[in-house]
Amino acid sequence: CVVCQGVKFPWESAVSGREVCTEPVYGLQEIHINGDVSLAFRQYLHLTQDLSLFTEGGGWEVVRGVAEYWASRVTWSQEEQSYHLTGVMPPDEYQRNVDNSVYTNTVAQLSLQFAVDLAAVLQVPHPSQWQEIADKIKIPFDPEVKYHPEFDGYTAGRTRTASSSVRTPLSQQLQVVLHPFNVMNNNSLSLSLSPPLSLS
Repeated sequence: CVVCQGVKFPWESAVSGREVCTEPVYGLQEIHINGDVSLAFRQYLHLTQDLSLFTEGGGWEVVRGVAEYWASRVTWSQEEQSYHLTGVMPPDEYQRNVDNSVYTNTVAQLSLQFAVDLAAVLQVPHPSQWQEIADKIKIPFDPEVKYHPEFDGYTAGRTRTASSSVRTPLSQQLQVVLHPFNVMNNNSLSLSLSPPLSLS
């Protein structure tokens, strides 16, 4: 992304923090790493209830930077009335330059929602666009067979790597609630953040 803003984490980095992956396609397309980092911060907060990482330790700056990246990386589809992430590589590294990876789009959605929720807790301003994108980012879903395909145009039976997200259902990887009408095949998810972020 030539004009992206915010924070983009490298796929492989050196002491410099810069991308050093020998094959540029991974650094350019495997952008779900940003969502993975934000998800780790989200899980840390939910587990520890430790706000000091975000108020004093630079955590808010990371979460905000990742949200800014996603907001600048998405494109609006007038036809589908949703935000898209195009030209990405999902965790299944045999697939390159795909559109709307369900994993990538889901961690982007979770990152943006976490940034909105955390901003409210910290009482800091944030762009309203973050919530709009979180609400309207495309999460591929096939209503006929009631499952989330890996990306737009995915067909069952494609070759996958050993580290493919298919080994562990997406709902378990991201710790989200399964879609109620398809709990048995463990392949669908609901993206509501329940319970919502609140600290008491």
